Amino acid sequence: MTKFRLYFFGAFKLARPDGAEIRITSKKSIALLAMLATAKDGRRMRPWLQDMLWGAREIAQAQASLRREISNLKGTLGAAQNLLTIEQERLTLNLALVEVDIRGQINEDQAPGEFLEGIDIAGAE
Repeated sequence: MTKFRLYFFGAFKLARPDGAEIRITSKKSIALLAMLATAKDGRRMRPWLQDMLWGAREIAQAQASLRREISNLKGTLGAAQNLLTIEQERLTLNLALVEVDIRGQINEDQAPGEFLEGIDIAGAE
C-alpha cells in the first residue's frame, strides 16, 4: 500500500501506507473526514462544516468548535497531518495521498457494512 486508506463503510478506519491504524475516536472528527471525503474535490468551506456539525449553536460557538476539532484532529493525525490542508475559509482532504472506500478506490473482498456505522452525533440529523 502506498497511500493512506480511509474506510467509512462498516467500522471507521484510517490506515497509514504501512498498514498501521491511526486511531481516531472523536465522532465529530470522523464525520468531518467523511464530509471532506465525499466532496468532489475533497474541499469544504468552513461555514458549511460548522452548520453541518454544530448547526444548533451560535455562529461564534460553531466556529470555535470547528477550530477545536481541527486542532484535535491534527494532533491525532501526527505525522499524517499532510492529509489535511487547513485554510482560513476552507479545509481540504488531500485526495492524492489517500484512497477512500466510498469513492470506490478500495476493492477488498469484504461486505462493506453501513456508511459511518455506529456513528451517532448528538444533536445532528
